[in-house]
Amino acid sequence: MTGQPPAPARIADYDVVETLPRQGSETYLLARPPARLGLLTDRVVIKVMDGRHEVDRFHRIAEELRRFAFVGSQHLVMLYDAGSDDGHLWYSMEHRPMGTLAEPVGQLTPQQCLSAVADAARGAHALHEAGIAHRDIRPGTVLLGASHAALADPDLTRFLSHGQTVTSAAPVSDLEYLDPALIRGETPGRPSDVWALGLTLHRTLTGLSAYPEISPEAGTLPAVRRILSGGPEISTHLDTAVAEVIRSCVAPDPSDRPSTALALAEEIEAL
Repeated sequence: MTGQPPAPARIADYDVVETLPRQGSETYLLARPPARLGLLTDRVVIKVMDGRHEVDRFHRIAEELRRFAFVGSQHLVMLYDAGSDDGHLWYSMEHRPMGTLAEPVGQLTPQQCLSAVADAARGAHALHEAGIAHRDIRPGTVLLGASHAALADPDLTRFLSHGQTVTSAAPVSDLEYLDPALIRGETPGRPSDVWALGLTLHRTLTGLSAYPEISPEAGTLPAVRRILSGGPEISTHLDTAVAEVIRSCVAPDPSDRPSTALALAEEIEAL
């Protein structure tokens, strides 16, 4: 890919095939998995986390990934392996060549968009039932498949470097999916993930941000101010029933939102 460093020939015992487009600060590689994993596929994706990390941080992240993998829902991306290469953390996961809701291979119908977000909501519900908040639901983390979509691995900004905050760790373009309560320092959970699912549905169906004033060029601080100063703007071009579902997801009072991500999935599927 233009502007990206060439892919290394190997990471651990994986043969790297090519470098995939970056997402945020992480590098993604397409690779052949080692025989020791016993996989039926000949391609996996390796995510290499930005920066060098200490051993204790690797163990904490590995434990978080292990918890995610243990949930085992078909609506969550499959994780295979994790390791450290020259101080850089990496982990491997299933390859979904159909892309994401942010960058699908081919144009999606509104029905396919609704189905994919419903699948992501079911994945989020499985995590919640296991005591895990995803914290990074957005179109780019909803992976498409032939039969169903899957939610990608959870956000790991809880393991922030010294001096970082949730908002400084996230690209400005991702802030539009962030529940304002998280900016104010509240704990992520079901309501904040439901919020993100609602705005993911909005962006996917309209192609528009619910915060039209937010742009990467404006910077983080104006984006945070906008999010905290007022609610998102739901497009008037949406079907009334769809708009009502999205509006319920971003209700200021969390008790007015769908009580679970599963309930939200069922509401979307009913559309």
